[in-house]
Amino acid sequence: MNQYLRDVCKIGQGRECCRYLTAGPDGFCCEKLSSMKSHLDHATHMTARGDNCDGLVEVEYRIKLRGEENEQSH
Repeated sequence: MNQYLRDVCKIGQGRECCRYLTAGPDGFCCEKLSSMKSHLDHATHMTARGDNCDGLVEVEYRIKLRGEENEQSH
């Protein structure tokens, strides 16, 4: 698993996990700067409640993920 997801998004860490982290067919996405943010802010039934960074644009996030995955495969 990606180091950024563990350290910043806190994936798998219960309430500390970022509430804006979503998963889709192409991998994980940050929804903090998207129109979905307000829905996630009001989703009180979710375990993940973290707000751990300023938000990432989806493209930057995917580049970061791909870069670390490529480093791990070498």
